Amino acid sequence: MLSFLNRIVITPCQMLFSYKQHILEVLLTLLILYYLSIFFNAISSKEERPIPILYKGHGVESSKINNRERMIKEIIKLKLFSKIEKNSKKNERINSIGEIDNAPLYHGDLKLVGVLKHTDESNSIAIIDTGMEQKTYFIGDVIENINIFLVKIFIDKITISDGTTYYSLILLE
Repeated sequence: MLSFLNRIVITPCQMLFSYKQHILEVLLTLLILYYLSIFFNAISSKEERPIPILYKGHGVESSKINNRERMIKEIIKLKLFSKIEKNSKKNERINSIGEIDNAPLYHGDLKLVGVLKHTDESNSIAIIDTGMEQKTYFIGDVIENINIFLVKIFIDKITISDGTTYYSLILLE
């Protein structure tokens, strides 16, 4: 005889734990059947299946190359390395080495910021501040469209010319 005081309460959670092994067996069987149906469907299909494309666009290495190219273009926009322009004015009038070496100081907007003296004079670089930005120049380059060109680069100064006279720009400290 059952007593009202001894009640057995079965919740859905308890039922789930008691039938856990049976539920797992059914799920595993269904999963195996699903994979078998996919396998046999792929074998029995007469259509040719294309290889799926895993990505669209550029690969990792090409994106690195694109980043390099983009950075190089940004550096070129800064005009840090100007091209050597052959200027005929620099050869018009060179009277003496003393005139170039002892040229008077330039009193204008240009300031010499840095010098990279190379054993080959054509590879020497002068960094000049034009007031707005700093740019690099080689011997013979025209400076900022003001018809002043670079004549000679020394260790601590440069000589520039406007076509008639020579001027010296001394390195700022």
